[in-house]
Amino acid sequence: MHCESGAFIVYSFERLCELSEEELGDLFGAAQSVGWLLSCRYTREALTVSLQDGAAAGQTISHLHLHILPRQAGDFEPNDEVYRHLERANPAAPKLQLDCPDRPARTHEEMAAEAEDFRVFGQELIKKMKQQQQQQQQQQ
Repeated sequence: MHCESGAFIVYSFERLCELSEEELGDLFGAAQSVGWLLSCRYTREALTVSLQDGAAAGQTISHLHLHILPRQAGDFEPNDEVYRHLERANPAAPKLQLDCPDRPARTHEEMAAEAEDFRVFGQELIKKMKQQQQQQQQQQ
């Protein structure tokens, strides 16, 4: 696996079948926004969005959540290997590591700094897009 920052989790505290239509829309709307920002921030050409709803599906945390991984060609060979990595905590699956073993664990402070960087990047990108949209409207 290509090791770097950028994997994101969007979550809700209910099972998928228990979400209202509004909550479902909010969850996938947030996933769409995060995916778009990740693709822009890390200049990736694709995303893998994975939902594991329940322990039997490989869920490692006891709430519904989406994994959003920025992707590029060749980062997993074969490509479906990404799913084996996502299911690493499933006792029936082979024990694989999602992280690189030679990368030191990040502190809460480092993860907070990355989240802040992503937040600022997203705000700046949205501001630029709004400015471009206003310029286009003025030219019409």
